[in-house]
Amino acid sequence: MVRPATYAEPVLEITRFRLVEGADAQSFGTADDALQHRWYYQHAGCRRRATSSSDDGHWVSLVWWTDGSPVPTPTDHPLVSAGFTDDLVDPTSLRIEIYSG
Repeated sequence: MVRPATYAEPVLEITRFRLVEGADAQSFGTADDALQHRWYYQHAGCRRRATSSSDDGHWVSLVWWTDGSPVPTPTDHPLVSAGFTDDLVDPTSLRIEIYSG
């Protein structure tokens, strides 16, 4: 399925990922908080964002977007390209799911 360049309707973006070997949750949490407030919440289309982890080292980022927001890809996703968490997130582990309706 080919995704459009922007979301045509409000959507929930779920991004699953892992941290790089040696990265700790506290350092990631600090960097992720900066990413959330200085990148995500600067985009008018971002309504809410939350990040959480499981006991086995998997992480998830939930973002609620409104119309016109850019569709991220694993190579340009803010977790690995915005300059906040780039060195903490394993880019090969990114899995992006988009839900609408």
